[in-house]
Amino acid sequence: MSDVTLSEYDPEYKDRLIDFLGLGMSWAELSKKERKRFFEWKHEKNPYTEKPLSYLALDGEKVVGHRGFVVQKFEHKGNNYLFGTPGDSMVHPDYRRQGIFSDLVDFSNDDLINKSKVNLFLSLSTTRATTKATKKYGYVPVGERKKLYRFSIKNIFSYRYNDGIDLNKTISSEKTRHTIEITEEVKKEDIINLMASYTEDKKLKNLRDEQFYRWRFEECPNDPVYLYFWNRDELEAYVSMEKDNFPFFGLDIDYYSLLEYGYTDIKIFGELVRTLTKKLSLPFIMSYIFTRKKEEISILRDHGFKGSESYLINSLQKRGLLDEEGLPGILVRPASKEISEQGFYLDNLDTRSEENWSLFWSDVH
Repeated sequence: MSDVTLSEYDPEYKDRLIDFLGLGMSWAELSKKERKRFFEWKHEKNPYTEKPLSYLALDGEKVVGHRGFVVQKFEHKGNNYLFGTPGDSMVHPDYRRQGIFSDLVDFSNDDLINKSKVNLFLSLSTTRATTKATKKYGYVPVGERKKLYRFSIKNIFSYRYNDGIDLNKTISSEKTRHTIEITEEVKKEDIINLMASYTEDKKLKNLRDEQFYRWRFEECPNDPVYLYFWNRDELEAYVSMEKDNFPFFGLDIDYYSLLEYGYTDIKIFGELVRTLTKKLSLPFIMSYIFTRKKEEISILRDHGFKGSESYLINSLQKRGLLDEEGLPGILVRPASKEISEQGFYLDNLDTRSEENWSLFWSDVH
């Protein structure tokens, strides 16, 4: 058995860690330059911690294991909390079945708890295998992760012919006579004011302030696209999207994820969704609906978004191309050595209850 040691992140291992992360599924298709950009964004530029909350397993100078945490600032009724979201955790294939992952979990948990760096551990996206492992360490599953998809074969051809979204333009709304602006510019102040009135104060939600939008949107290596619904100079609704490539029977089509949205009136949200589906000719759109409002889900379904009841979506899930069904929406664990009933409560709010959360895809890293 190798003489493996555990360590907090040290910048001297950065280059070797970035090489190591290339072995992981979510990093494997990225070039080293891209991996470097994503690591710096997620871990080094994170505004809620002074240094990356990354933990290494080392065999001499060789990185053979990693467990990282993305820190997020959540709020509830004016109280702020730091949550540690585990991610990018893996062990080198040649060093598995030696207890290294368990040691990394214990080592990182002890460090975060002893130094009071987070108020809660929050896992936002696990596979079936990692869900089973995560539960072993005291995490409790909450709700069921749900997504809806809108797929259009017709739009594949029109979208490719038009070479993507036509940015920096405005569309006049036929129903309301407002204007919809499409751009890559994040208008932080307008979005912050809108989201402050839209988000639900009684639920745990990410603190959407200038710091959040600078880090999550401006500094993110992916360049989101924004749709702003203006009534003269007042922003009445907005949606942000992130583009990725999706392999579909030999074709690479553009896949858009709705990162988040906000509105002053549910009817305006419907108009924005109609613009997305009717006027932009997007071939494939995903909307994360875990904890979202029933009225929003109804509008998405009315505009062609479907789940596993669709034969096509179900087939893509079975092929492993889309998220499988039946996974937890989130998993939570108190940031304490001893797990107690009270440890799951923040501000008298039970974090194990789905109804106490308000989450968007922009919250998942």
